[in-house]
Amino acid sequence: MKKSSFTEQKKAQINKAIEFAINEHLSVLNSDIVLPVKQGNVNDLRLLPTVTSRDTVYNNLMDFLDDPEIDASVKVKSQSKIVSGLKKTMDELIAKIILRPMKPYQAGGSKRNENSPMADEEEFEKSDDIISSVSNSVKKAKDLVILINNRIASIENPDSIKEKVDSLIIPSIAERYARNR
Repeated sequence: MKKSSFTEQKKAQINKAIEFAINEHLSVLNSDIVLPVKQGNVNDLRLLPTVTSRDTVYNNLMDFLDDPEIDASVKVKSQSKIVSGLKKTMDELIAKIILRPMKPYQAGGSKRNENSPMADEEEFEKSDDIISSVSNSVKKAKDLVILINNRIASIENPDSIKEKVDSLIIPSIAERYARNR
């Protein structure tokens, strides 16, 4: 059955639009994470939405790249930008979120570590609700960093994925049925 020229034209147009969307997502992943600021200090209550934003961009980019309907040449063209963007986001998450102190030393307390990422920020007291926000941000950032690291490994060494899959013990249907009974 012959494909219509309309669908062929639209497929080309869709791939061009997806290539644009991939580049837009990569520009975000290749940028510095801008921490939310309130009254001159980092607004720790807004850290989780900041990490969630990067998580959303990462997941949507991976959805574009993993979609079998998208032309493979689009993916190949942006391969180096993909790895670069993933590395940049991973480094930013580690430096600005994961290595962020949960609770800076309160006024009159012990001195803070001079090598801390917050060494040059003003000290201020944090309530427990802010600490939980920082903790949730750190956990989400850790999960995203691990996902990104695994994705980079699969891009840079596709054979490693094949080795992982080959080493998995996959039970037969009968074994799965017996386990679930």
